[in-house]
Amino acid sequence: GRILGLINNKANSLKDQKYARWTFLDCVDDENTVHSLLEQIERWGKEKEMIFAVGPRGFSDQEPQGAIVEGFEERAAIGTHYNKPYMINHITNFGYKKDVDWISYKMDVPESLPEIYQSILKETLEKTNLTHMSFTKKSELKPLIVPIFRLFNETYKDLYSFAPIGENQMKNLAKKYMPILDPRFVQVVKDKDRLVAFAIVMPDLTAGLKKANGHLYPLGFIHILLAKRRTKVLQFLLVGIHKDYRSQGIFTLFAEYLK
Repeated sequence: GRILGLINNKANSLKDQKYARWTFLDCVDDENTVHSLLEQIERWGKEKEMIFAVGPRGFSDQEPQGAIVEGFEERAAIGTHYNKPYMINHITNFGYKKDVDWISYKMDVPESLPEIYQSILKETLEKTNLTHMSFTKKSELKPLIVPIFRLFNETYKDLYSFAPIGENQMKNLAKKYMPILDPRFVQVVKDKDRLVAFAIVMPDLTAGLKKANGHLYPLGFIHILLAKRRTKVLQFLLVGIHKDYRSQGIFTLFAEYLK
């Protein structure tokens, strides 16, 4: 079996916590093995003067977090953990309890927006100064990467155990996802020159990534390109709307352009 323990000092300081995190827990279906791995992490955490152990939690909020407890028949979304059903029983039998629920939603996209949303969209376009931006080239996105992540810090700051990211992390995340990002599925809304909302959406590439075993080369990129062409599912990676603009129909605007 395997497990990784870590301490996010920045998140602990911001939330006034003393949490040791664990992640990458994986092993055979054996309760004693799971308990032994968790016990080692807890012992290590105490040596580092931590009070609680929490997991699965990654290095940052941009890493996969949480464990699947329902919906094992569904394909895991990109950027999320996958675990076997037996793992949950072994973890809870060791004394761990749920701290928070994260829910993934799946919806069909209609050919046209329902009438009520069309009315909201019309009002948004007619009665506000909001403008929608879409893109066709990755080069068009580059000047907006840092502003988008700054808004990301602002809109996500009150979420569970969130820690803002610095500009180096912003650039690293952009480097990580830019090769597989389709600029047509990135949307931005501005109020005059002010960035007030963004949506980063991408085709479901998990089937291709699985076949590529996580590698682009030598042939992995072919599986990913084929998955991109064949999939009929879009995944919302990140969506952020500034708190001052959350009742102005912006999500309806996103939905209209994503059709």
